[in-house]
Amino acid sequence: MISQFKDKLSKYRPGIPPHFYVVFYFPSNLDDAQFRSTFQQLKELRLDGLTGISDNRAIIYSFFGVARDAFIVMDGQKTVDANDLRQITYEPDDLMANDMADLRRIFAGTSVSGAIHRLGDYILRYWKKTDESLYHSADYSGLFQSLSREKGIPPINTIRDLAEWLHTIVTKVLREEPRRLEMFENISIRQWEDSIYEGLSYVEKVYENEGEWETSLKFLSIPHGSRLYISWPSFMYEPEIIKFRDRYFNNELSEQELAQLNYFSHGKRAESIKLTKYRNYVTKELGSLYRIFFLPLSKFEDAKNRYMTKPR
Repeated sequence: MISQFKDKLSKYRPGIPPHFYVVFYFPSNLDDAQFRSTFQQLKELRLDGLTGISDNRAIIYSFFGVARDAFIVMDGQKTVDANDLRQITYEPDDLMANDMADLRRIFAGTSVSGAIHRLGDYILRYWKKTDESLYHSADYSGLFQSLSREKGIPPINTIRDLAEWLHTIVTKVLREEPRRLEMFENISIRQWEDSIYEGLSYVEKVYENEGEWETSLKFLSIPHGSRLYISWPSFMYEPEIIKFRDRYFNNELSEQELAQLNYFSHGKRAESIKLTKYRNYVTKELGSLYRIFFLPLSKFEDAKNRYMTKPR
């Protein structure tokens, strides 16, 4: 279901999307502890510890094959029915709600002060357009660096809240050190509001394509029949490797070949045997729950290049 604490849907993709995507770490090693843990979760049609999934397949091209070994494509309606989801909208006002919860989330779970510090880089775009001297001032970066160390920050739920707090901090510093932030002395709360809104609008442009939906229960229930894609080395399709692998499983290798296989345990031939055992095991155990595809990385890279160069 779509969580009741966020009752409006994104202007970018209104309604329930046709598919959701999640990319995750799934080592191709039967003895790996991470593999065993994730495998057990997949058998139970779930992934633990997840805080979000995406309705934009672009995340596959960003993470799969680089830092992640697998991804799942899930039916949109079935995923909504099985989980408590909340859509992240990335709009400026929404990013500030609930003590800047969504802004802190897209800034990788940073603290309130850390989020304000990072937001300062985006706010700077406003001053570049309106006040070049302030844009180039060392005082600006100094201000937001000091904010990251500020204690006792009040709840920040709106753009106005942050503007008033920034104005208060600048006023406080000017009283204590009159020359330190003198360039900010005449900036009104309204100007701070305008600059914050401009900064948040730029954050929106940068992050909106992530298409994230929050999983409020911190785990994902995976619909039965979802598509599971696992990265697969391209060398597994080399004719010589295929021929050798078939001979191994048909018990046709000579004693010398078997000895060489044990000696060169990290070579292509040895790896092909391990990977085949891995594929057979995963297919046998998970094949009734998912449609499984072992995706050659070379083919994936071709598809990624076509996607990245496609006009939008």
